[in-house]
Amino acid sequence: RLAAHMAAVAPLPVPVMRMVQKAVDGRTDTGRLAEVFLGGLMLPVEPPASAGQDPLPPEHRPFTFTDAAQRALLGAVPLAELVSTSRLIGRRLEQLAGRSPDFPAWLADPGGSDRLPAGARPFSAVERRLAARLGAPPRPSVFTMPTAAVRWRRLEPGDPRTLGPYRLTMAGPPGARLTPYLGQDAYDAEAVLQTARHARGEAAAALLDVQAEALRRMDGRYARRLLREGLTDDVPWIAEEAFIGERLDYVLRGHAEQWGDRPDDALLAAPERWDGHTALALARKVADAVRTSEDAGVVHGDLSVSTVHIAGEDILLTGWSSAAIDGTPSPASAGGRPPAPEDNVKALGDILLCLGGGALARRPAPGLYFMPRWSSAVWEPLRAVVMACRENPRRHTAYGIWELLMEFRPDAAPPRARAEQPSPRVRRPLFRPGGPLACSRCGNPLEPDDRFCDGCGVDLYSSPPVSAPPRPEPGSARAPRAEPGSALPSVDGYRAYRRLGGSQGRDVYLARRPGAQREVVIRMAPGAGRELRAEAEALRRMSGHYAPRLFVDASSSNPPWLVMECVRLPDGSPAPPLSSLLGREPDGSSKLDPVHAATIGLRLAEAVNMCALKGIVPGALTPDTVLVTDRTVKLIGWTDANLNDRLPGAPTPADSVYALGKILRALSDSQPTARLSQAGALWQNPLSIISACLNEQPSKRPSASQVADVFVKSLPTVRASAHTPYEAETPAATPPPDGTPEAEPAPTMAAEPPPSRSTRSRLAALMGLGGRSAKAEQRQHKLDLIRTPLPSCHRIAVISRPVSAGRTVTTLALGAVLAGERQDEVIAVDAMPGGDTLSRRVDARSDWTVHDLARADLPGDDADSIRRFTSRLPSGLEVLLGDPTPMSLVGRAAPIDDTEYRRVMALLARHYPIVLSDSDTGALHDSMRGILDLADQLIIVTTPSVEYMRSAHITLDQLAEDGHADLVRRVITVVNMSHDVPWTDHYEGLTAGFRDRSRGVVVVPYDEHLASRGEIDLRRLASRTLDAYLDLAALVAEGFPGAGD
Repeated sequence: RLAAHMAAVAPLPVPVMRMVQKAVDGRTDTGRLAEVFLGGLMLPVEPPASAGQDPLPPEHRPFTFTDAAQRALLGAVPLAELVSTSRLIGRRLEQLAGRSPDFPAWLADPGGSDRLPAGARPFSAVERRLAARLGAPPRPSVFTMPTAAVRWRRLEPGDPRTLGPYRLTMAGPPGARLTPYLGQDAYDAEAVLQTARHARGEAAAALLDVQAEALRRMDGRYARRLLREGLTDDVPWIAEEAFIGERLDYVLRGHAEQWGDRPDDALLAAPERWDGHTALALARKVADAVRTSEDAGVVHGDLSVSTVHIAGEDILLTGWSSAAIDGTPSPASAGGRPPAPEDNVKALGDILLCLGGGALARRPAPGLYFMPRWSSAVWEPLRAVVMACRENPRRHTAYGIWELLMEFRPDAAPPRARAEQPSPRVRRPLFRPGGPLACSRCGNPLEPDDRFCDGCGVDLYSSPPVSAPPRPEPGSARAPRAEPGSALPSVDGYRAYRRLGGSQGRDVYLARRPGAQREVVIRMAPGAGRELRAEAEALRRMSGHYAPRLFVDASSSNPPWLVMECVRLPDGSPAPPLSSLLGREPDGSSKLDPVHAATIGLRLAEAVNMCALKGIVPGALTPDTVLVTDRTVKLIGWTDANLNDRLPGAPTPADSVYALGKILRALSDSQPTARLSQAGALWQNPLSIISACLNEQPSKRPSASQVADVFVKSLPTVRASAHTPYEAETPAATPPPDGTPEAEPAPTMAAEPPPSRSTRSRLAALMGLGGRSAKAEQRQHKLDLIRTPLPSCHRIAVISRPVSAGRTVTTLALGAVLAGERQDEVIAVDAMPGGDTLSRRVDARSDWTVHDLARADLPGDDADSIRRFTSRLPSGLEVLLGDPTPMSLVGRAAPIDDTEYRRVMALLARHYPIVLSDSDTGALHDSMRGILDLADQLIIVTTPSVEYMRSAHITLDQLAEDGHADLVRRVITVVNMSHDVPWTDHYEGLTAGFRDRSRGVVVVPYDEHLASRGEIDLRRLASRTLDAYLDLAALVAEGFPGAGD
């Protein structure tokens, strides 16, 4: 009876066997379990493919029954008993999964559609035959189209019967190098198994290894997933996802001799059944598949209509054993030329020709590209692409073909280029670089990423470019030139279409790239390079905060010019200047109510304060140079900005405060007196600070930071107004319970120290800091700690086990909190010798990496020279990324060594008061001792699992023995919760050891935003998660020199 109940849930490991025994007879001894084993009814079985390649611990190895024994046992016990036991075990496993050391992962259903999380392993599975008895529906067929199964056959005497843990059931059509089989493992999970058709031994293993690596890199994108490998078996094999489609050439051919009398399947390709739009949809997917494979470093060696398979609404590429990976040819191409990207472009043209209804047998002449599905005039650009791919593949890329297909709209106007490229790191070339390019019609110079000619506007896919003579300055931006028949200029691909204003030879234009949607502003000033360089530097420092973003800096060209953001409202209309909002409506009412007028005043004060923090004094600060957007303001007119007091007699920060006061006075004057009196304390304190701003003695004027503080404390916590878009981003202080407003004393008019960041910070706003509660005061104390000034660079090493501890998340979140609260710069560095962990969570803004900075011959060590290598995140944190190129790819930078790491740290120390170094414990060896030798603080990151915590303790012990005992004594421990479970005494007991040996322990709760693996945004964190990172930042700040003084 016990064996029957075990058979109902087999395969199963020993912990589940004990649960079944306790459920059946209430006993906990192992005597009867031993009898079942000794009776010869059970045998070990391979874990499911989803368990991964690593061996399972002994206690988690699964066992099952022979087929005959299982059938007999399931029929020997009433089904009701088996159902009751199965439900009981299921509920118990649900309670223990992820919470008990015996059950650290999941209960796996091999037939389910979901996948285990990365690193998780199943410890049991639902047996398919019991599921069938309970009424579970049968598994869907592995054949995605009815016709796909026609060419698969039953096994013949010469076929193998088993491969690894799989029992083979069918054989598929043999390919040029591999033979596919369909098989099932002990869990009845199906897989496609591939063996070498002609090669044997090591040659067969080498061929299959190429296919396995290609599938591993494709990771289920337009290819089957790799499940298992058996390359060292007597007959080498690999197991792939059971997903079988129909060859594209068979679908296109639709011959009666192939499909018999089944027109529903045979005539899919007939023009009357399959139109041009259907063919275009498939063409887009095929081009995307080729683009994806090239991005993964894989160049397909047999791309054709025979290796493209239709699988329902998807497409599948097969035949990967001939691929070249990272430029390394497959054994299949031994003695010949390995496949190159241009070969895939030509093959893609052949596939497109077939999809359009053409025939490959015809010679590639312009008159013979007849494609019935794409024959009308609207399809002409697509036919031109097919011809260009087949006749001149070296000039095109798979990415360019894919982009054109995605943009092409046969039922609309001619195709337009998209405003943004899909890759944030690099703008991908549409034409393969091979020397300078020029337009074939007008001779205008082109860039590889140009889609339209700037001179004549022709679509470059309809008229492919030609080679051009070398340019005198290959890296410089293109000089401005007048449009044909127009006085409006064109610069660097941007074509001006409206003049916005200007005088004395300084012009401002509205422009866009041909075919693009995003508008930009071009500022040209012949003979005024110094002014434009100052404006460009100011915009670069502001980084889009309270100022337009700078796109192109050609201030050193002749004539000089800039391209910057065109500031607009969310509905696409131009952002209005503040001067247009200061008037009255016809009925005498103000265009802005008091709350929103004060909100604009707050944003303007914050903008002036940020300028002071960045060492900038705006030249002309008036209502005309302030644009009001959805939730903030943006300043324009930076041409006369004074940077770092470089210009004698130029405006000073006190002058900016005076100009700020004049604008704020205009805001208050625009309000009717009755409305101001109704607003009460809202404008009472701001009116006092405005008067102080207008003091004739500069030394007695407040700082912009003080002005912002007064507005923050005066604004109500909730501003609900449906008729105006000008809402402040941050909530303000909550009034006391008695409803009495908190009146702040008027600021003293003594000379102020250098401006500091407003104490009403971004993080305080996210947390709703306000009032005088004890909790609010504690948080404010933590924020004050975080803002402790640093006399020199403070280095923090963040370490953990190599995988799944949450170290990178900790580094980026801590850096975001520190950068958001301090008035100086904070940077995070990928300190892994050959790693790229930070780049997996960061949308890179720079193409350079830590390897480039370590080996760069810098013309100077100023901040701008270094900032070219970093990516600045919206939080203000700068990141120096590692090389994201996969480890095995040719061209990946060599790992940095200890000497280079120390050089990078020395460069950063001059400009960044806080440097966070992200590294796993595997890098803390002799070749990278600088990570710990230079560190002022140490943070170790772990999870609440016994294995990870034991590893963290061992790491700290080793570091103490290696001469870093002082760092270990002051270590901070971060415990990242990997599941949304309550904090129990069990976890508290596990962390007790760290509380004894650490300066502090911070538990970061599970957060869905952090688990999403995207870029971290503090605004999307749960409040308790934000609290945890604030605690961590405060703990770090307690270790700053002078903290608490």
